[in-house]
Amino acid sequence: MGHDDDLFDDTMDESSAPREERSSAGRVQARPARFAPLRPGVEATSQQGIDVLMDVPLLVTVELGRAQLTVKDVLSLAKGAIVELNKVAGGPVDVLVNGTPVARGEVVVVDEQFAVRITELATPKLAGLVSG
Repeated sequence: MGHDDDLFDDTMDESSAPREERSSAGRVQARPARFAPLRPGVEATSQQGIDVLMDVPLLVTVELGRAQLTVKDVLSLAKGAIVELNKVAGGPVDVLVNGTPVARGEVVVVDEQFAVRITELATPKLAGLVSG
């Protein structure tokens, strides 16, 4: 038995399980949990459930394209260097939310700042969630 196993056993021995729940070997015996039945009441609708999440901040990233470089290439990057991407100029860009692709769009300028006009949603399921 290794050191990690000893720590695990020590932790198990110090658990709050009642003595009658322990076997003769000193290990805790597990049994299924029993929960009280749910009381009838007001059920949350799916809209109420999603309302709780409406103010959670998400990271939105617009990806112009990707490139694969070697370590040597990355170390040789300097001011003015050009990294060629796998997409053509003016082509659609990917919109990712927390790293997951959710849409495609086109780059536009609004009040002298870049923006993205959504042209396609990633899944019909997502399209059903988006209002507008």
